[in-house]
Amino acid sequence: MKLTVFLMPLVFLLSVCAAAQTAASQEASQSPKTSVFVSFERQSIRENDSVEVEIWFSNDSQQAFSEVELHIAGPDFLEWRDNSCDGPPLSRPFGTIVTPNSTLNRTLCVRTGPRIKVGNYNILFTLEFKWEANNVGRASYVVSEKPLNVSLFGSDSVAGVPLGLAGFIVPGLFFWLAVSVWKVPWSVGLALGEKLIYSVLVSIGFMVSATLVSYLLVSVGIVRGGGWVNYIDVSTGISVVKLLALAIVGAVLGSFVGGINHFLRQRSEKAKRIEFGDDTQTKLDKLLVLNPDYRQLMKLNPGFLPRTVVRMKSGEQYIGSLSAMTAGTRWLFGWFEIDLVGQPRDVIDKVQKYKKSGNQLAMVRLASGKQMAVKARTVIRKLESGTESPKDECMHWREDEVLESSLEDGKKFGSLLELKS
Repeated sequence: MKLTVFLMPLVFLLSVCAAAQTAASQEASQSPKTSVFVSFERQSIRENDSVEVEIWFSNDSQQAFSEVELHIAGPDFLEWRDNSCDGPPLSRPFGTIVTPNSTLNRTLCVRTGPRIKVGNYNILFTLEFKWEANNVGRASYVVSEKPLNVSLFGSDSVAGVPLGLAGFIVPGLFFWLAVSVWKVPWSVGLALGEKLIYSVLVSIGFMVSATLVSYLLVSVGIVRGGGWVNYIDVSTGISVVKLLALAIVGAVLGSFVGGINHFLRQRSEKAKRIEFGDDTQTKLDKLLVLNPDYRQLMKLNPGFLPRTVVRMKSGEQYIGSLSAMTAGTRWLFGWFEIDLVGQPRDVIDKVQKYKKSGNQLAMVRLASGKQMAVKARTVIRKLESGTESPKDECMHWREDEVLESSLEDGKKFGSLLELKS
């Protein structure tokens, strides 16, 4: 009996110790209680910008942590710095030892360069830590996720245009603005909506062509990849510098196209301009070129006999075959003939074929090429008091001197060009 009374407290004490040891062992083997808090200076970042980030790691357990490492998952164009925005690049080790019931603080900085990708991102912060329990190494982690908005000018759009499309609009838009300055005919009178549509098409065509050319130059070793090639690659991100570069390229390309078009139009107008020193064949060639409606009429009705009346503001009237306005001057021509004397049979047949089909421009050019004589058959007439007085084979006046000019079918003087055998 005495032995039983003595043993019962001892058994109870051993049971309590065993239970305490088991509880301690279970507590040590379980993941310790921890928490992490992340705070951004602001939740948005622009190009060439920086934002400070505060991280607090709390150890609420009785375990000491070692080898604490920080992992940050986010876009690759974000650059992370330690301690401050001018500090060294962030390394993984976060702290050597974190004692029980203590906290660890670290100040970071996230920076962006000139090229960014606009959008809303989730930044994942993961803190890994290790500890020992019952002489067994253990590891765990705690995470925190924070949103970050990456924007240009603090907005996802510029002038109502989504930035994802800005790279496909800016080059073409500045291209159209440049060609409009040069007054290229096909660029005048377009509405803003039409210009935006054409801007996208021009931008896509430019970027596809530029990409193919750049890859070709890189493949043959003339230039290196990257650098200026990235400016035509919208997928690498957008920036003010890139938009400015694309705008300059579009404006330069538009100025080049507009300048070439202006030069060609000037040369074309000069080629059609009737000059005082031109010979008869050249004047007739330009006269017919300046009258496309008349040429079309002659093809439909080869028997049409032109008669043009030019009325002056002074009241004078002149009758000729055909007239044209060029460089502010009104020209009027009489009636002419092509001398076929001495020409080969095949040349004569060709000229007669052109006359039968009403192709007078081809007649003049063939006569010029074969050096046939083209002479005035009937000169211009001046109407005076109901009578007609002959003048010259061609006459000209300033545009402000002419009241009107009218073309009609006149049987009296025949065709503009006749053939003399």
